[in-house]
Amino acid sequence: MKSPKVFVSVWLMLMGSCLLTAGCTPESPPLPPLVSSEERTAAVSAESSTDLSSESAESKIPSEPSKEEEVLPDITIWDDSKGELVEICYRFAGETADTDYYRTDDAVLLEKLTVALKGLKVQKETDERVTDDTVILLYTAKNSSGRLTFEHGGLIEKGKRYELEGYPALAEVLTEIADSYPAWKEKYDEWIHRMSAVQDPVKEMTTSDEYQAATLDQRRTMAMNLLKQLEEKELIKSGSIYDGGNAISFVYNCDESGVSGAVMLQDFDSRFN
Repeated sequence: MKSPKVFVSVWLMLMGSCLLTAGCTPESPPLPPLVSSEERTAAVSAESSTDLSSESAESKIPSEPSKEEEVLPDITIWDDSKGELVEICYRFAGETADTDYYRTDDAVLLEKLTVALKGLKVQKETDERVTDDTVILLYTAKNSSGRLTFEHGGLIEKGKRYELEGYPALAEVLTEIADSYPAWKEKYDEWIHRMSAVQDPVKEMTTSDEYQAATLDQRRTMAMNLLKQLEEKELIKSGSIYDGGNAISFVYNCDESGVSGAVMLQDFDSRFN
């Protein structure tokens, strides 16, 4: 039989072991499972990857373009490649009445006009059309010859109208040219004026969008109609109009002998009008 001292010692050792061991009693809650450092790093990386994927997906959603970022039409009204202006004429056209052409070859006025043309900036295309406020400007420069059409302060280009910035400055120069036109007329003889009275409407016709887009037969009809009108005004010599196929020739009624001219129906050459 064991002694009481030995029994007490064994009992105390068992109680001490029980106190040092976690979870020994059934009432104690279970501890959370231990997570290694490698597992914790992998979990953080996966969570970060998910967040980045969400941000990347959101960045791929296209944003609506701002109205302020609208691309302006790529239209240059005047550039240096056309060369220095040599001469211009223009007229006002409308539903009620058309003015005569105003002309100048004055270097100072042409320089002012060039600055005003370069200052024009195309803003945007517009559906607005105004049929009673049009300026048709015909120009001859060292490297180019052609036409510019302005409708109620906007540019007409291939049948479309564009709003402009800077048109008031151009309008001021055009007014100055009109005011100086009587002085220009005094500089030149009558036969120059009579030739210009034919050349200007012919050039206006041949540089129009309608003429450029017309067939050969349509161009022939347009040219014959205009030349007949000028013949009736005695600006073209009676009976001198001749249809040569690719061109219609005529004789200016500027003096007794007259000067030959022509309207090209194909491969238009500005030297003929």
